[in-house]
Amino acid sequence: MRLGGWLNRLAFAAAGMLALLGTAAQADEGPKDAATRQWWALTRELSSDAMEGRDTGSPGYDRAAAIVAKRFAEAGLKAAGDGGGWFQTITFEDLRLDEARSRLTVGGQALRFNREVQLSPSAATPKSLTAAATFRGYCSQAEIADVKGQLVVCYGRPAPARLKGFDRLKALQDAGAAGMLLIAAPGLPGEPIRWPFAYSRSVTPLEEVAVARGGAPWLQGVLNPDSLARLTGQADAILKAGAAGADLPRVELGKATGVLTVNRRVTRSANVLGLLPGTDPALADQAIVIAAHLDGYGRGEPVKGDRIYNGTLDDAAYVALLARFAAMHRGKGLKRPVILAVFTGEEKGLWGSRWFVKHPTVPLSRIAAVINLDQVRPLYPLKLLSVHGLKESSLGDLVLQVAKARGIAVQEDPEPERDLLRRSDNWPLMQACVPGTSFVFATYDDASRAKYRDWYERRYHHPADDLSTPIDWQAASDFNGFFTALTEAAADAPGRITWNWGLAPHRAGAVRFTDLEPQYQPGKCELAVLETPKGQRPAAATYLTEAYQAAHAALFAKGAVRIQPKAPAGKIGFTETWVLPPSVADAAIAQAGGDPRKLEALLGLDAGYLGDAPVRVDIPAPQNYRIPSGNEYAANAFWRPGGMTWEGGLPEAVIDPVPPEGYVVTPVFGKAP
Repeated sequence: MRLGGWLNRLAFAAAGMLALLGTAAQADEGPKDAATRQWWALTRELSSDAMEGRDTGSPGYDRAAAIVAKRFAEAGLKAAGDGGGWFQTITFEDLRLDEARSRLTVGGQALRFNREVQLSPSAATPKSLTAAATFRGYCSQAEIADVKGQLVVCYGRPAPARLKGFDRLKALQDAGAAGMLLIAAPGLPGEPIRWPFAYSRSVTPLEEVAVARGGAPWLQGVLNPDSLARLTGQADAILKAGAAGADLPRVELGKATGVLTVNRRVTRSANVLGLLPGTDPALADQAIVIAAHLDGYGRGEPVKGDRIYNGTLDDAAYVALLARFAAMHRGKGLKRPVILAVFTGEEKGLWGSRWFVKHPTVPLSRIAAVINLDQVRPLYPLKLLSVHGLKESSLGDLVLQVAKARGIAVQEDPEPERDLLRRSDNWPLMQACVPGTSFVFATYDDASRAKYRDWYERRYHHPADDLSTPIDWQAASDFNGFFTALTEAAADAPGRITWNWGLAPHRAGAVRFTDLEPQYQPGKCELAVLETPKGQRPAAATYLTEAYQAAHAALFAKGAVRIQPKAPAGKIGFTETWVLPPSVADAAIAQAGGDPRKLEALLGLDAGYLGDAPVRVDIPAPQNYRIPSGNEYAANAFWRPGGMTWEGGLPEAVIDPVPPEGYVVTPVFGKAP
């Protein structure tokens, strides 16, 4: 086999010379079975101090990548990287705040970098700063009307629900603010915010940097809530009110001054890609990707004297599991090809997986699914798995089957506010319409919850994520076996893995009135459309099949209907109006049996919306019928692609506004409108 490229030349030599070094001795006897011992031996090697935390673009990362490539080669995989080699190399711009040559003062108080404030360097970071500093509550639109030239401090990381998706960053930039510091509170119950941060740094592919250049000077970062008391005497009241979601005061914080020195480097780091070829030629275009990320945080702000962020469970252990999967199969393939993808740059923004999607070494149309390993913490017995992507595709059905056979209970993500599905390397592939899944060891009693929280408070993204972590070896073995069985089941499944229709929220009580389901063009999917911001969504014709579009249009061939609380006064609609097919309106009214509340439930409307005497508005000759794009003014968070209402039961369309002479009004239940 051929090893090509700048990393390939050192792969075998570097891997052969490295000793198995650990940062701490295990307090117990370690794994009992041979497979788990072999897995942990490679984990020790990949997360030893010799790898220096495997930072993206670092020599330590390169050494670890060389080891992985050597293991893949020894296991009989075929290289699947650029140019027939093992590696897919990415060139990065690495911006890092030089803390020793920088300072930031607010109201006369010097803030310690990475312990009291963490900055996100960019090309827009000013070399110096002199500005008024002001606290503006949650930084809603009403709170930031007069912030030009000021450094604005905002409460809330993550963004409070009361903002309803309002983009504070863009609004402050548009208002001419000098910068934004987010108070890192209240955090999430299951994931406490950890100080210190490793560094103030940003790493971006050069290809992306070229697009992002430009803009006015801008300072951005997060503020440790514990340091707020140094800036204002109202700190305790602000933090308590913010945690409760109550209104917050406006507080002037004095003058902000700063000298900010950002060091720029250009670095390279590589994904490691291997292929276990499939045995069934008919399934050669349905590869299964199994993925984990090799990068960690490298060297950073010391915690208890330790500067190396080893990243043992995040995610060296699960890169090791991919290598063990390869070793178990020793080149003997399953029915479908299996691509082993070890990504770089995950901790810096999912860059390795994003790059793979943008520059695939295997056409994305030939990838059937992705199973991603991240966020897996075998700290207590494996009884319950939280599965991300459980309901989105038929891959979830395989998860359920394999877990049940192994006595593992399964649940959907109980903490959607953490957005874990979108924070791991499965997400860029899912956005590209590849069905995917990932896992978290779910908690189920006080003991498991205590261990889970302790890990996040003390170890996650800190030097203590090292070999001293107390592992439940049986749980680790159980999960490793589950993952192996799931990958084999996906690779050998008799049918193609498909997306499930209807990913948007559903409402209880809604009934489907047609078997018509949206059909997507190859390489297109509902998820990709749903993830596109309103105003930028594509026209339905660009992703739905022609056959489906024709079937949907046929439902409106005899006109359109609206059901509403009262008769319209004049023209219906401003730029468009939403309608149902007459046949669906007939069926819903018949099933309602004269009960407006039942009709509301059938149509997925709020109880009471139709009142007691709803009307039917028939439009015999609708103009400019079209499947809604989701960019329409009335398209809300419950809109879904394909011209079907969000509860999944009713075909819908938009038409041009209707003049009074273009419609006929009748009572729905025989009562006068």
